[in-house]
Amino acid sequence: MKRLLYGLLITSICQSCIFKTDKRSEMILDSIGKANAKNDSIIKHFRPIIQGVWDNEGFIDKVTSRSLLPIDSLNPYIVAMNIETDRIIGDKLVVGVGYSDRRGENITFKFQNGKRRNSLVTDTKYELAYSIIKSDTVLYLFYDEQGKTKALKFRKTLNYFPRF
Repeated sequence: MKRLLYGLLITSICQSCIFKTDKRSEMILDSIGKANAKNDSIIKHFRPIIQGVWDNEGFIDKVTSRSLLPIDSLNPYIVAMNIETDRIIGDKLVVGVGYSDRRGENITFKFQNGKRRNSLVTDTKYELAYSIIKSDTVLYLFYDEQGKTKALKFRKTLNYFPRF
């Protein structure tokens, strides 16, 4: 129960960075062009898998064990993602993310195959990948830090971010 409450608390961090567009800009982008057939198949593949609110598993463990350190705010990392696949425009999806230092921003996922199997590239240093083991889906954000590849592990906490 505590994990769920903490998960909901973490996802509220994302609320400030929800991607908003008006209908006019969406119509303009739609009229400019659609993704090609290859990207459509990638979108079709990833859409049901990545939809939802995802929380960083390591951060949830730190919150529940009360072992958060001041270093978390000095070296911020992503703790929550709000992925709304109904906001895909062309071959891109803007995702709201929350960081351990309590700030939020947007990352754009591009529906193009990344370096790894089952992965997408982003407009930043990250690469999004997933794995499904015994009907349990886990998302990974891979990134390079000082020449080493590291990964953040995410678990789904909600299918959709609640609107208030």
